[in-house]
Amino acid sequence: MFDAPRPVSCSWRQANPIFRTLLRSFSANWQIISYRHPHYDSMKLPIIFYIVAAIVTAQVVREKRADDNEHFSIDRARPLLVLAYSTYCVNVKTWNCYWCKKSDDFRLTHSFKGLEESVYGYAGVTKQNQIVFAFRGTRIGQLKDLITDLNFFPTAPFHDAIAGALVHRGFLESYEAVRDQVVAAGIELSRKYPGSDFIVTGHSLGGAIATLGAADLAISAQVKNPVQLWTFGSPRVGNAAFASYMNDKYLDESFRITHDLDPIPRLPPKLFGDVQHVDREFWFRNSTDYQRCATEDENCNEGQWGINIVDHGAYLGENFWSAEAFAAGCVLSLGGSQ
Repeated sequence: MFDAPRPVSCSWRQANPIFRTLLRSFSANWQIISYRHPHYDSMKLPIIFYIVAAIVTAQVVREKRADDNEHFSIDRARPLLVLAYSTYCVNVKTWNCYWCKKSDDFRLTHSFKGLEESVYGYAGVTKQNQIVFAFRGTRIGQLKDLITDLNFFPTAPFHDAIAGALVHRGFLESYEAVRDQVVAAGIELSRKYPGSDFIVTGHSLGGAIATLGAADLAISAQVKNPVQLWTFGSPRVGNAAFASYMNDKYLDESFRITHDLDPIPRLPPKLFGDVQHVDREFWFRNSTDYQRCATEDENCNEGQWGINIVDHGAYLGENFWSAEAFAAGCVLSLGGSQ
């Protein structure tokens, strides 16, 4: 169902500038110490402290796989879509909901709640020891979710950790409501499963929150695992600078999936200014036929004039709307709670 985990790959040449400065300074001081003090055993402790300080301040930036788009498949995407859909269900804790039963090889380990439960997500482990983080999307009729979607004013994420990046304020506020929980879970799972992939997924608003969560986990010095992002019907999250950093530096793999005339990926519209999707698009015309597209490709979802909101809940042949209406345990869109 899920792929076998791949080893972590990092680029030390692109480490945090503080680390590089400390490393250069240490190298210079080592030469001076060696020259001036042939017997410098008494100085070993300060030298070790210097090395540890440098390592602690390091923030490793991961280089993205150049061939990630060759690894896309429906077989990889569908299990993650089902996990993204399951975040809408009311009884996720027992893993007995309509969508949960379709992912019987998944073990829930953490739940995330914020803003009076208007933000929800979870993390867990597959039988292949892959770590999945999933976030819930917009619930029909929930005013808080709609306010989040409309609060599109740009703001800098993560204390300006990504130079020049601006993101949708409502999406960022939603993610920040669970950020401490997500990062703590990421650190714990990274230590327990050091060789496993972190896969972050979400549908609709959940895809936007997943994008910010993936960015946060990828730039964290305490999370050593490669981070993948899989979104379904996600709106735009940030500006070109944010998208560029995500595309080129932070994510190990990234797949943005859209469906025919789904209008949500076209929001916020470009007329609002500097907004850009993260990475390539995989545009599905139906449940099986798809086209690989460039970022903001006018030949794909972005270039469509038609709107069909039904397409937003019918990805890969998995009909979210039917499950919402008829399946027991998936009634969050009608106002239930976790």
